[in-house]
Amino acid sequence: MSSPDNLLQVVQTYQKSMLGALQNQNCFMDPRVANFKFKNFTDIEANLGSTVNIQLPFRYVTNPSLTATLQPTTERLASLVIDKAANTSTGWTAEQLIENVDRFLPDISMGRAAELGAEIEADIASCIPDYTYRFYGDGNTAISSYGQLALALASQEQYGVARTNRVGIFDPLTNVQVVNSGLNQFATDRNNEIANSWEVGEFKGCEWFESNLLPVHTAGFGGETWARGATGITFTFASISPDGTQITFSGAGTQTGFFAKNDLIEFTSPTLRYVTFTGHKPSGASVQVRVVADADSSGGNVTVTVYPALKVYDPNNPIAEGNLNRAITTSDQAVAIPSHLCGLIMAGKPLYVAMPRLPNTDPFKCVSETDPDSGVSLRLYSGYQFLQNCYGQVTDCVWGKVLVPEYTMRLVIPIQ
Repeated sequence: MSSPDNLLQVVQTYQKSMLGALQNQNCFMDPRVANFKFKNFTDIEANLGSTVNIQLPFRYVTNPSLTATLQPTTERLASLVIDKAANTSTGWTAEQLIENVDRFLPDISMGRAAELGAEIEADIASCIPDYTYRFYGDGNTAISSYGQLALALASQEQYGVARTNRVGIFDPLTNVQVVNSGLNQFATDRNNEIANSWEVGEFKGCEWFESNLLPVHTAGFGGETWARGATGITFTFASISPDGTQITFSGAGTQTGFFAKNDLIEFTSPTLRYVTFTGHKPSGASVQVRVVADADSSGGNVTVTVYPALKVYDPNNPIAEGNLNRAITTSDQAVAIPSHLCGLIMAGKPLYVAMPRLPNTDPFKCVSETDPDSGVSLRLYSGYQFLQNCYGQVTDCVWGKVLVPEYTMRLVIPIQ
């Protein structure tokens, strides 16, 4: 007997996948990393506008005598500015909202929050190259061992370091390489812990985090000549401006974009060193600076603006801004660092983040919440466009950030 020709309807179903969002590693909004003292600074009495000035510690010098010379008190400030805004939004017709969308609204909101959280995280991380001038790493050698992390922390200590809230941030690959190298060492207790979590965690008084949203710095010509282990350009000091902010080097040829903004330069002489930030005593810290603006070379010379200003500290005529143990001479040479991924070491919670509450959106429905995964404070509002059969939802946020340079150090991670 042959089968009957049944006329059956093919019914399509749409089932929720139960997949979680592809979350990024949002460590820069972690309260152990970021300083939220001024998160809602617009609520501070007498504060007007979108900027708050944060007072930094005062600096003085010691006079080697019982005869006092009264020193001026200079107020140092860091400005935290609310200059960023972003949103993610979705919209539907009434039919779509009733038939398909309504039951998925929580998941749709989660997707928007995850996207917006990643945008904020990446923007906060982007401040690393804008503020750091001291660094560890050469841009070619991978940071892959506990010994290198210890050297990086020791380098920070040479210059001076706050004793509280010390954290380090690197990428997931660096974390795995460090843990893998550590498992080959005879350190039973530590290895049992890291083997279970496969995370560096706390090491040498520093809590280590990882982020997959670290910024990449693209170096100028002078730094890129060292990339991938090639023999690079070593340039020679020629002169410095009276205020210590502009340095001229020779040996640079003629090249557009010889230096790029936020390039890192290190003087290679073992006798030229920073003095300690507090106390002004000779330290083991190499003289390292950040390039403030792009610079071209011409006729063999290049003049570049740097941060911080380089000034000799003279015990017989001390100034608080003095940071070099001796004057730079024409026998001193320097190199620039190639393109790299920018990690971070800092202490004392110098990364300030502010996220003021946005106003209500009456007559539209509005709620402000904190995303549990990223720690980001968000506003969600919804409404209807009159006569257009259009319903919409918007998730948005405003924020600002600032990083205090002397409390930080850039981890120069090779691009792999």
